[in-house]
Amino acid sequence: MNKQFLPILALILLAGCGTRNPGMDFAPEPGETLDRSNWLLNTTVSATDIIAGDTIIITCELTGNEAEALTSQFDIIKVRSEPSIELTSLGDGQYTGIPTNALRTHFYCETTDGETVDPIGASVLVKPGSPVAVETVLETPSASAGVPVGVDCVFYDGWGNSIEGA
Repeated sequence: MNKQFLPILALILLAGCGTRNPGMDFAPEPGETLDRSNWLLNTTVSATDIIAGDTIIITCELTGNEAEALTSQFDIIKVRSEPSIELTSLGDGQYTGIPTNALRTHFYCETTDGETVDPIGASVLVKPGSPVAVETVLETPSASAGVPVGVDCVFYDGWGNSIEGA
């Protein structure tokens, strides 16, 4: 008698468990629609000017119908940077990154499916750090003895960024 119920029990358990894992996707179930018409995604940064190698915190806030419920249940937000840097999620819509190139870096929050994007984003001006290396540049590659030669020095920070006016 137990042999008869075992296959039925296995089928019931398989049907009840399903194949979806939490966080796999956040699309609506078949036949349902997800209204994103009033979703707004906002990107903010912890500072607008930093020194190369400093940590920046990027915060993404998604508002609108059903958005709050989705963000509390699924990890549906990601951050894109230009130029690309490695970003780490802290949870709750916050990410950290360490820009090392001395230039303006832009951050944009978006949903993982790319359907909702903050088109404006937020930018950070990354400035060179303190000088750690100097390169001597001669005006000419060779000169006769006793003839003055122009010399310039170019300073670099620890990330290889040249430092103007150092």
